[in-house]
Amino acid sequence: MSRAMLLFLCLLGVTGVVGQQRVIYITKYLTWRDAQTYCRLYHLDLVTITTAAENNQIDQDTWLGMYRDDSYSDWKWSRGDEPHTFANEWNSDDPDVGEDCVYKRSTDGGAWKSSTCGSVRMFFCLDDSLFVVKQMKTWEEALVHCRSLRSGTRRYDLASLLTPQDHDLLKSQSLEQVWTGLRFLGDRWVWVGGEDVQYNDITPCPEEKRCGVVDKTTSKLYNIIDCKETNYFFCYRKSF
Repeated sequence: MSRAMLLFLCLLGVTGVVGQQRVIYITKYLTWRDAQTYCRLYHLDLVTITTAAENNQIDQDTWLGMYRDDSYSDWKWSRGDEPHTFANEWNSDDPDVGEDCVYKRSTDGGAWKSSTCGSVRMFFCLDDSLFVVKQMKTWEEALVHCRSLRSGTRRYDLASLLTPQDHDLLKSQSLEQVWTGLRFLGDRWVWVGGEDVQYNDITPCPEEKRCGVVDKTTSKLYNIIDCKETNYFFCYRKSF
């Protein structure tokens, strides 16, 4: 989606898309912390930027989800405190000491600016019900991460894939292998979100490989691997 189209959608007060992320433009002027609270209460979190293409699609003076605990800490994203790994898009004289939150400027080529977190700005909220977390974790670590994203009455878990559309969506990502919520526990396969497992050809009694992934290297809807391997992972918002 072009920046012009994203701006048009936002001005209409409806949802836009940044990269593969569903976002909502909020025209309230809030501090960074209040914006974070608002997004976590009504949506998912403040927007995360992971690619140059996503960065180019936001062309307004808005808070980003990036912050640090103090001037000597590493920068991270609000959603799950994911480390900031995307190549910096800083303005030439930023970041500054004592400014621990970040916003995107529409001038200066859309550079990132550090700011005191008490300043007020408009902002974008993430509103995805299914999203990839680009941190390498074991299956257990991924499960803990997804469940830690709980906000208000919203609950999150490792993703359950229940329809062909779910599988197609996840396989369309430019990632070879990603954790899902599929796990062998006790004497059966389960989705950790509580839904029934629909695969008829799955190994009934695995010895070592007991965790499920979406795997672009196979034609199957799923693959099973050792839970101690590390991968990116999919979280989803539970509907109950």
